[in-house]
Amino acid sequence: AQDVDAAGRVDDGSTPPPTPSADVAITGVSAPASITQGNTVDVVVTIRNVGTANAVSSFDVTLVDVTDGVTIGTQSVNGLAAGATTTRTFAWNTTGRSTGTHTLRASHTFADGNTSNDALTTTTTINPPSVGGMHVGDLDGWASNDGSTWSATVEVTVHDAQHNPINGATVRGTWSPTGLASTECTTGDLGGNGTCIFLYPGIRKRTGSVSFTVTSVTRAGQTYQATANHDPDGSSNGTVIVVIKP
Repeated sequence: AQDVDAAGRVDDGSTPPPTPSADVAITGVSAPASITQGNTVDVVVTIRNVGTANAVSSFDVTLVDVTDGVTIGTQSVNGLAAGATTTRTFAWNTTGRSTGTHTLRASHTFADGNTSNDALTTTTTINPPSVGGMHVGDLDGWASNDGSTWSATVEVTVHDAQHNPINGATVRGTWSPTGLASTECTTGDLGGNGTCIFLYPGIRKRTGSVSFTVTSVTRAGQTYQATANHDPDGSSNGTVIVVIKP
């Protein structure tokens, strides 16, 4: 049988079908509509092979803050089957970023014949930190048995006035009884979102418990409101926590 195309030409079956090809596209960039400066948020990039052949080679996906000219991160994709979709999540730390509207651009490095869908942008707004109201939003403590001694660990979470986690806040505290324990940490330094860790190692077994008290929280553009300290799980009052020997 012969087929007639849209132009009235007869196809006698001798025309070969189009060659299958991969076409990797950035189909989505998802970020919060607004962020408080200094917070870390997840930005999710969606990648789909909209072509008819598998993308067999690996490629990179990069997310850039175009407004500030900063690369947020690059992650690899180890190939993508035809019709398949995958995502990559980027942690965007907005400490030091400018306030206002930001354009985020995601792109990939896979070489295909269609460059029109190789990148996609979205916008989000970075708001300045609220003035006042910074406080401890959670205190968690736990103990570990180290043989002849034991250790106490306290994790502090710092919130802004809207109870959003704040990175870059310096927390100071004291232990009782005193010892060779850490007394200062900065939220976000170890990768936590608005959290930092205090450690008290080498506690003698005859000491049944130790207490930790938050004495100050400082960050540029913020004031510490100790009266707003709280602890959602009730393990402390948001200012003082007791860790019991294991």
